[in-house]
Amino acid sequence: MSLLSTRQLSVSIGGRTLCENLDLSITAGQTWAVLGANGAGKTTLLHTLAGLHPAAAGEINYLDRPLASWSARALACIRGILLQDSQDAFPATVLETVLTGRHPYLRFWEFEGAADQALAESLLQDVELQAMAMRRTDTLSGGERRRLAIATLLAQNPQIFLLDEPANHLDLRRQLVLLELMQERCFAKQGALLMSLHDINMALRMCSHALLLFENETLAGPVAEVLTLANIEKLYGCRMKTINDNGTLFYWPV
Repeated sequence: MSLLSTRQLSVSIGGRTLCENLDLSITAGQTWAVLGANGAGKTTLLHTLAGLHPAAAGEINYLDRPLASWSARALACIRGILLQDSQDAFPATVLETVLTGRHPYLRFWEFEGAADQALAESLLQDVELQAMAMRRTDTLSGGERRRLAIATLLAQNPQIFLLDEPANHLDLRRQLVLLELMQERCFAKQGALLMSLHDINMALRMCSHALLLFENETLAGPVAEVLTLANIEKLYGCRMKTINDNGTLFYWPV
C-alpha cells in the first residue's frame, strides 16, 4: 500500500505550472528528497500534497484514499507538515506549543492529560529544549524555534512526514541528530518522509529516493539512479565536482 501517492498531479501558482502529470508512490520505510533550484516549486508541491494548496489537476491519495475524503482531524493523525518557517499567532510557552501536537487526538474541549504532558517533556529533552519549557516562544532564536517545531511534529506522531527544508537554522550537529530522530520515530510507525532540501550531500546521506523539479519536467526514483552528476548539473545550472571518499560520493560546485 502507498502511504502517499499522486496520479497525473499538476501543481501551479500565480499562473505558472510548477510540475505536470506527476505520478508518485511513497511507501513505508522510504525517505524522499525534493530537490530543485530556487523557485522550482518545492514548497508549493509540499503544500499541495498536504492539502494546503489546491492541485491544478490530478489526484492525491493517502493510504489509497483520496485526500478530499479525509476529515481534517483524521488527516492530522497520519500526515504532519514542518513548514519552512514558524510563526506564532498568540504568545505561548515552549511546553504549551509542543502540546498542540496532541490536539488531533483530543475530543472537543478536552485538555491534554498526564501522558500527553510526559510525552511533550520527553520530546523537549530529545531536542535539547527541556530547560526552556516555560520560555515564551517569541524569545527563542531561529534554531531553537526550529527544534521546537520538530518536537511539536513528533508529538503529533503522524505516519507521513512532509518537511520543508527541515535543516533550516540548525547547526551541523543538530541537522544530523534531528533528521535521524525524525526518521527513527517515523519508521517506528511504518511511515515515510518527504523533505525539500538544498543540500545534495544530505540527500545522499539520508534519503532512499529523490524527486527532481526541473523547469519543465520532473524525475523521480531511487537516489542512486536519480542523483547523477549530469542530472545535478542540469538541475542547478552549474558545473559540479564529484568527490569519492572510500566509495562514498560527494558533490561540490566548481
